[in-house]
Amino acid sequence: MRRTKGVSVLELLVTLAILGVVLAALSAFFSANLRLSDEQTDLADANLAVRLSLLRMSEIVSQAHYIYPAAQTITLEGKTFTTGPDTLAILVPVGTAFCDPTSTDSTYCGMLFTIEDRSTYAGFLGANAASNFVLTEWRALNRLTWDQSTVPAQSLTNWGAAELPAGVLADSVLPASAANGSSLAAAADLTIARETPLYDDESKFLYSNADRTSAQGLVQSVNVRLVVRSNARNQGDVSRSSFAYARSIPRGAQPNPD
Repeated sequence: MRRTKGVSVLELLVTLAILGVVLAALSAFFSANLRLSDEQTDLADANLAVRLSLLRMSEIVSQAHYIYPAAQTITLEGKTFTTGPDTLAILVPVGTAFCDPTSTDSTYCGMLFTIEDRSTYAGFLGANAASNFVLTEWRALNRLTWDQSTVPAQSLTNWGAAELPAGVLADSVLPASAANGSSLAAAADLTIARETPLYDDESKFLYSNADRTSAQGLVQSVNVRLVVRSNARNQGDVSRSSFAYARSIPRGAQPNPD
């Protein structure tokens, strides 16, 4: 009988070494593909958040009768918000889709979009974020009365309590202070109020008094730009901008949601 030759220890070690190299290469390949897939998913999520947030803001602003100009201070829920690149405030008339008809026709819903610190919402958003800021939406609890022949930016700034806790529209938002950051309220069309108030059914609302300031005008549209940073390795930023138009009617009579 002939003795069968076995495998030497050296041959076994060489085989294991080759197998280790192959497995390491395969592991690196699958790891790279998994990381790339995760990054693509993060970018897609950031793009979806930007698109849906701008869509909602545009829908609400399109029903507004007033957009607050920059540098106006609004108090809501005991917090102070200043309109400008990080905050957009509007008045939506009662009876429209975003202001239910539970009050008289002379009232409005105050709605505010702002970029604020993420730490307040980290409890349900989680700790993993590419930016320390979020885009939130607020709505005043009490209906706001807009007196005739006045400009709310000068007289209607205390909104009281919020109807619901602020809703987070987008996570990991870049604020206006960041390079190439967001801008929620870049005024695109500003009309200055006349000394004599006009009525809701007037077709023109023109400047005729040199003493009037831009803070007393009607902002008819804003160019909103939202930038969200994804968790991708190269910190990819998703940016999208959109014009949002309001009806911006002058107040010389009771508001007419229709």
